[in-house]
Amino acid sequence: SLPCSETESFFTRYENQTAIACSVTQSSVLETDPQFVQIVWEGELDLPEGRPSGMEIKVTFSYDLNGVMKCSFKDVESNKSTDVELSVSASSDNSSDIDKFLV
Repeated sequence: SLPCSETESFFTRYENQTAIACSVTQSSVLETDPQFVQIVWEGELDLPEGRPSGMEIKVTFSYDLNGVMKCSFKDVESNKSTDVELSVSASSDNSSDIDKFLV
């Protein structure tokens, strides 16, 4: 039911990693291969220098009653984030449109 949100933790892979490539994708079916999804948004989260690998990055997807999906990519240690706001077409209230954002 709406509103809803989902948060997952990911971790930096390299020592001194200074950025994370961020993307929001969609697919009409559950798909884990990036080759077969549509990219809706791409951006980057800059990270502080001089840190070890394994630093936590929280990714939160939320969807509100107004048809707005928000995505937040947040570096837990520095509290820096990249935030995205996407809207579903106002002419569509089909639940399959909502589902494609929640996949």
